[in-house]
Amino acid sequence: MPTVSCPECGTNRDFALLAKLAEEFCERCDYPLFWAPSPLVGARSGAGDGVDEALRRLPGVGGHRQIVTRACPSCGEQNERRAERCCRCGELMDPPAPAPMPPLVVAPPPAPEPEPEPDRRSAALLWTVILTAILLISAVVIAFAV
Repeated sequence: MPTVSCPECGTNRDFALLAKLAEEFCERCDYPLFWAPSPLVGARSGAGDGVDEALRRLPGVGGHRQIVTRACPSCGEQNERRAERCCRCGELMDPPAPAPMPPLVVAPPPAPEPEPEPDRRSAALLWTVILTAILLISAVVIAFAV
């Protein structure tokens, strides 16, 4: 069992495993002993493959031995790799992917209305009136000139 020394008051306690429990606070000063630096500096893996594993303590990981951790997507707390829920906020470590948004369909702008064609009858009527007026004026001028 490793002995953890309280950084605040120096009280020593023995623990088998630190897991953020109420008993893991200093009896004198109420310091959270799971945050205290570990007296262990390193060890070899049990498989005999020679891979060094860090023995350190970070908040949120349930023990001294920390091989692989991952951050919670909600609060950023480091959790064990296989954790399903965050040890701090309780949110799912692998939240379901949000449903894809349906594609945005933009309707094309309405086609501009065609310009109305000029009324050909009114133009012809206008020319007819103008020519008739010219002929009448000419006839009056000729009649008075004779």
